[in-house]
Amino acid sequence: MDIFLRLATAGLIPLAMGIFTAPSPDSSVLMEEMTFTEVRDAIRRGKTTVLIFNGSTEASGQHLALGKHVYRARYLGERIARELGNALVAPVMPFAPTTDEMRFAGTINLSRGTFSRVNEEVADNMMRAGFKYVILMGDHGGNQAPLKALAPKLDAKYRSQGVRVFYSSDAYLKSDREIEAYLMEHGFVRPPRQDCRGWSGAVCWQSSGTGRCRRGGRSAQVFSENWENVYGVESQECGRRNSRADPELNGA
Repeated sequence: MDIFLRLATAGLIPLAMGIFTAPSPDSSVLMEEMTFTEVRDAIRRGKTTVLIFNGSTEASGQHLALGKHVYRARYLGERIARELGNALVAPVMPFAPTTDEMRFAGTINLSRGTFSRVNEEVADNMMRAGFKYVILMGDHGGNQAPLKALAPKLDAKYRSQGVRVFYSSDAYLKSDREIEAYLMEHGFVRPPRQDCRGWSGAVCWQSSGTGRCRRGGRSAQVFSENWENVYGVESQECGRRNSRADPELNGA
């Protein structure tokens, strides 16, 4: 009682009680950070759209972490959901169909069939959770075609139950075009591979240190030895920039 009186006298009881107050149910839009009751209540309050954002775990050279697509997808998904105001973000899918990246350590490849099936089952779970709008999205080139083909099939399957399924490419394809336009406007000539310039600058900016590329006047450049040997492209724009050779990047 003596402690209670002292707190009351000091006016600290509300402050002390605030320590145990649960966080606002709207403090996160990322489902992996929420409890099942928070997800349930968010849906009941009108967050009936869910973003199923697919990333990829793949090699892109010495300059960039394997999880670049995952970091970007999580960052973009959260921003999009907050701006929409009626959406949550499902846990980012970290694996995807890859191509020539498979020859490098750390790349994890899924067949298109497996990738589509996983997205189909995740979408089914989102529908059963109570979401009314399911948006399939991808932050990797290999994601786009399977998701685009899958969305109308799922939409036809669930429409009679009041659930719509859509594919959205803007966060990847549209932003990719905007990055390319920006680089061209500022005098950069973009090599054939997406990873080579605009991609790296965006990841460095958004991932806060995950993208291991140099910041500054030409921050969007990649510094990998013999880039044309890594991906089989003719451009040597990136390869000229690195002073350290890696035997693996030279095909060893």
